[in-house]
Amino acid sequence: MVLSNLDRDLLKSCLDKQPNSWEDFVERFLGLVKLVVDSTAVERGFVITKPESDELVAEVFQIFLADDMAILRQFRGQSSLGTYLVVVSRRIATSELHQRRRRLGDVETPQAPRSGDGNLVASGQPNEQVPVGQREKKVAANESN
Repeated sequence: MVLSNLDRDLLKSCLDKQPNSWEDFVERFLGLVKLVVDSTAVERGFVITKPESDELVAEVFQIFLADDMAILRQFRGQSSLGTYLVVVSRRIATSELHQRRRRLGDVETPQAPRSGDGNLVASGQPNEQVPVGQREKKVAANESN
């Protein structure tokens, strides 16, 4: 699918910093970015809460704005704007999820908490999935047992 006139005009007005253009852009693509963030989390084995999802969506849009909208300026119109934003949003979400995992001391499999020495921690439930923000607490609680 090629770039629609609507998306071309919206992108141009954003890049030209026309009044209300960013708000229109967010309104048009917010649902798409939310869907990408949530599906990426599931595909990567993360269980995220609504506030965590909202935070990731906000981060994606902040990155769209970064460096004078560099990501949006790199769009070449060889696909629909929506397709481009799906690919970029997925990459950003994947990167952010993995960074959060590393910051929380989590390892490869979010369903398998590990102790500080790298050994699996028995949780009582096989393949128990723990929300990203709760993993550190769960591992600490299991280590003290």
